[in-house]
Amino acid sequence: MRVLAPTALWLLLLLAIPIALYLFKRQAKTVKVSTLVFFQSLAKEHREAAWLRKLKKWLSLLLALIALLTLIGALSKIVIAPGGADARSVVILLDRSASMAAQDSLGENRLQATKTLLRARLDALPASVPVALLAHDRRTEIIVPKTTDRRALLRGLDTITIRPIPDRRSDALATAGRIAALRTPAQIWDASDQSTASSETALPEGVTTIPISSALPSVTNIGITAFQVRPIPLEHARYEAFVQVALNASAPAAIEAKLTIQVGSGIPIPRQFELAPGARQGLVLPIDGGRGQELTIRISAPGDVLTLDNTVIAQLPESRPVRVAWISEKPDPFIGLALSALAEEGRLEIFRGKPAAWPLSDEIDAILFQGWLPEDDQWDTSIPTIVIDPPGSSGPIRAAKITAGALPRTDLREAGTGHPVLFGVSTGRAAVAQTAILDTGTAGLKPLWLAGSEPLLAAGEIASQRLVVMGFAPQYSERLPLTASFPLLLSNAVYWTTQPTRTTTGTAKRTGETLTLESPGSLTWRELENGKLIPGGTLAQATGTLAELDRQGLYTTPTGITGTALLLSHAETQLTPAEDTAQAETAIPAPITPTKSASLLRGQLAPFFITLALLALLLESYLFHRRGVY
Repeated sequence: MRVLAPTALWLLLLLAIPIALYLFKRQAKTVKVSTLVFFQSLAKEHREAAWLRKLKKWLSLLLALIALLTLIGALSKIVIAPGGADARSVVILLDRSASMAAQDSLGENRLQATKTLLRARLDALPASVPVALLAHDRRTEIIVPKTTDRRALLRGLDTITIRPIPDRRSDALATAGRIAALRTPAQIWDASDQSTASSETALPEGVTTIPISSALPSVTNIGITAFQVRPIPLEHARYEAFVQVALNASAPAAIEAKLTIQVGSGIPIPRQFELAPGARQGLVLPIDGGRGQELTIRISAPGDVLTLDNTVIAQLPESRPVRVAWISEKPDPFIGLALSALAEEGRLEIFRGKPAAWPLSDEIDAILFQGWLPEDDQWDTSIPTIVIDPPGSSGPIRAAKITAGALPRTDLREAGTGHPVLFGVSTGRAAVAQTAILDTGTAGLKPLWLAGSEPLLAAGEIASQRLVVMGFAPQYSERLPLTASFPLLLSNAVYWTTQPTRTTTGTAKRTGETLTLESPGSLTWRELENGKLIPGGTLAQATGTLAELDRQGLYTTPTGITGTALLLSHAETQLTPAEDTAQAETAIPAPITPTKSASLLRGQLAPFFITLALLALLLESYLFHRRGVY
């Protein structure tokens, strides 16, 4: 409790006046009259017992004192302000990330519940304490600067909506700390559904954090936390989708989940599996469909409280052909055969040239050197490069030519298990003819194939340039060039080296990321809502050539490039129940759901005191004047 106008407390001396009037009342005089009939009909107390008349007398005094005390309390501006009475300023830090969309059994999401808590605490805060309102997800936004205008704060609070974007609480807390430090002592009301118990963010001196949790008492949430789709090399109209699903660690028990896969308007294909609390499971799903068709994957489970992470939708990749320049003195026929097979599918455009054509003037995505390398001063570090049968060292490549001819190698083994260049390649059945000794000691270049202790295949990234080096000649090798492994190895090398630089339709990105546009303009969105795409399109203006992916769905850039933006956040899927969150209620004694009676005794008490004074005066007037009991 706090008194904002203590000078008005001097009015308490006025209480002595009614007390004196009641204690020193004039005694009645005895007067002789001719008759008592009229006096007895007017003064009913003469027929009442003495104790009852005395009780009414003190009751009248009590009502008068109550009326006077409450009026003095209203003039003194007494307030009850839990959570902010000792602070000179308050910063409200409101979480608006995806997890705040979790709903309870009545359909109320966590943002709505948090707003209710904040409104109650604002009512309990002295009007003279300035308050700033901040909202945060991946970025922090100042909704209302520091102000004492409570109406402006409530209007700003109403404008905050949930954004399907992961949270970055540490940055938001640091920003709130800097704002709160402008006027100390200050408090940060950290309002969220997630745990705020631990934080490595150092706050300025005089600034304290008050957690305000709207977490559910028990929570079960399953969601899709990773997704990517890619065409299967050398297979027409076939794709592969990788999906990772996770169950929050605080779930009460294991659940049976259902995953459905649908391409276009086709029949949904269901898959069921069991997931334990805190577990993640990766699924590789074969997809049959045409390029540009919409792929929808949904997951559901009993008791799931958050729907924003249950659906992913993307267009099957529709990539432009990769432009590859093949430079060689004597082209290897098996390399030409493998590249021709990829070109027939429309995935590659092959430009053949002699070393005299180097450096190239045409724009290309990747360069393939076979049996030849440019000089060090002519090496282009901006183009992804594949080197087959290197004649020696140049640029970042360190190799020595075997002058005695090709050396058969049948003892191949993988040194880089899981690398994309080896995807689908059968190493154990391959035999090659080694023509060069590779030096992979250079940082960034790692061996993928070893024969004994010598690397025959290496890949890596040096100075932002992706490289694949093969120390063998396909035309002299056994059990490699005529098998499916060699064109698969070559296509993997091309796609992996060009992956960071190629523009691909169907690319999956996370919400909150910034997209660089080819030209200024607006993104056209087909938004994802309640697991379905909203018909039609909405425009989102970009800032120059930068656009924030602030919603889920399919987008199209001004130049016609399409992609999908999805939540895909393990942190947002890991919802925590109320018992796992910080409940620092020592500074906020008000309950999470205040009762009606408790809400009357919070904040400015002047309306309460004035109401009580009027009731006391009305009761005193009714009992002792209108009824004429005296």
